[in-house]
Order: sequence, then structure tokens, then C-alpha cells
Amino acid sequence: MKVDILASGSKGNCIALTSQDQTILIDAGIAKTKIEKRLLDVGVRPDHITGIFITHAHGDHIKGLPMANKYRIPVYATEGEWKGISVVDDELRRVTETRY
Repeated sequence: MKVDILASGSKGNCIALTSQDQTILIDAGIAKTKIEKRLLDVGVRPDHITGIFITHAHGDHIKGLPMANKYRIPVYATEGEWKGISVVDDELRRVTETRY
């Protein structure tokens, strides 16, 4: 598995996890254009992202979510977090369970 930290900190968070032929993003907290550029810098095509997982709906974790609509990427978040996310098309929303 390859881990690429595309952004980390109060100005935005985004991690790309790649295993074999699939890449997922953990959070998308920087501008869509910055995510696209940084993915290309690490050898990942933005249109090959298979999912985006949101840890929580603060701006530094969701700012770049419009890329989900552009590339038709499913976005996974808990039901509670979806209350704070309005920029993702309904058909791309996936509700995950919270387990502790």
C-alpha cells in the first residue's frame, strides 16, 4: 500500500491511499484544483479515485469535495457528518455506520 499525504494541517487535510489499482482519499480539505495537481504529482490520476472518506465535516476536511461531482466519485461519511456537507450530489452520497 502506498500512502501519500497531499495536505496536513489547519489549512487542509487530504491523504491518498493506493493499493494495487485503487486509490481512495481520506478527507478532501484543500481546493479541488490543488488536490488534482498533488495527485498528479504523486502519479495518481484524479479520475481514478474510487472513493472519498470523510472523517468529519470541518472545512479543512471537505473544501475539495466538489471534485466528487466532477469525477463522479462516491463520498463516504456518517449520517451525522452529512448534515454539514452540502456540496456533493445526492447520488454520490454513501452513509457509513459509526462503530466504537
